[in-house]
Amino acid sequence: MRARTRLAVALAAAAAMTSLATTAANASTADDLARERCGVSVKDGHAVIYNHCAENWVVIQIDRWLGDNYTKCVGPGITTIGTIFSVRDAWYDGRLCRPGS
Repeated sequence: MRARTRLAVALAAAAAMTSLATTAANASTADDLARERCGVSVKDGHAVIYNHCAENWVVIQIDRWLGDNYTKCVGPGITTIGTIFSVRDAWYDGRLCRPGS
C-alpha cells in the first residue's frame, strides 16, 4: 500500500513540475477528494496532507525525499505535512499519541 501511495505522490510531483497552472474547478475537485480520503494525499497540486479519519491521536511516519524520515503526532482531520518536493510518503505506524507530543 505504501508503494502505491509513494507512486501517487511522485506522480503528483511530476505533474506539478510540468504544469503549474490548474483551473479553479479542478483544484476544487482535488481539494474535495483530499478532504474525503483518509491517509496521505496531495492538495492544491503541491501540499502533502494527512487526513486522519478517526477520533483518536496517532503517530504517523513521514518519508522524506531528502534527509531523515520522522514521526509526527496527528489528531482527527487534516494535517499539512509538507510539499511534494519534501515529502515522499506518510502512513500510520500503529501507535497512539497525545496532543502536543
